[in-house]
Amino acid sequence: TTLRKIIRAGMNVARINFSHGEHERHKLSIEAIRRVAEEEGHVVAIMCDIQGPKIRIGKVKEPIELNYGDKVTLTLDDADGTDNIVSLPHPEFVKDIDAGMHLLLDDGNLELIVEKVTTRSLVCRVELGGMLTSRKGVMAPNAFLSLSAITDKDRHDIEFALSMDCDYIAMSFVRSADDIRELRWLMRHLGKDTGVIAKIEKHEALENIREIIDVCEGIMVARGDLGLETPAEEVPYHQKRII
Repeated sequence: TTLRKIIRAGMNVARINFSHGEHERHKLSIEAIRRVAEEEGHVVAIMCDIQGPKIRIGKVKEPIELNYGDKVTLTLDDADGTDNIVSLPHPEFVKDIDAGMHLLLDDGNLELIVEKVTTRSLVCRVELGGMLTSRKGVMAPNAFLSLSAITDKDRHDIEFALSMDCDYIAMSFVRSADDIRELRWLMRHLGKDTGVIAKIEKHEALENIREIIDVCEGIMVARGDLGLETPAEEVPYHQKRII
């Protein structure tokens, strides 16, 4: 009933968010959208939005209250938050971080400043405090990350999306045209192809925006994460420039 109402109201693209949910649930959603759209005589494209390389801390035994000036260590080793030592199981991320960089956790609700970097840990000072709980995301707005644009989960999700004959794949955390080319190569390897929507939510993407636009079918200005990667007040300017 809800799908019918929003299709009648003018929805022409349905975004399937692969950051949450299982394939069986997504399959039911896609089939329902197509069935109702056909009954209503509307064209509704299916856009499968892959998660991309999301960096998260590990599990903490209990919520950690972080106050301004507290020390926190993010480590590749096993840790449960005791003594403010928190697991960060992403060696590819840690190696790209330098002392002095700012880290945003939990969608920007907490901010850390990296004071010391070792081969296996980041020793940080709390700049903006709050409660830290398990599996929160970590962003480094000033870092140039070398990690692959497509994760193992993404590959599995892309294969499923292509099997459902989706109209577009939305690629998260695009940094350059090469990220789009990597996705194109994977789709060709899987024997199918579809349109690519580049999600602009990284500062590197803003610098490479013309090259990215040249190799994709559409652009999504992903303002939530873009407002963490860049000052929030600059987002409307970037959005207008991209359009």
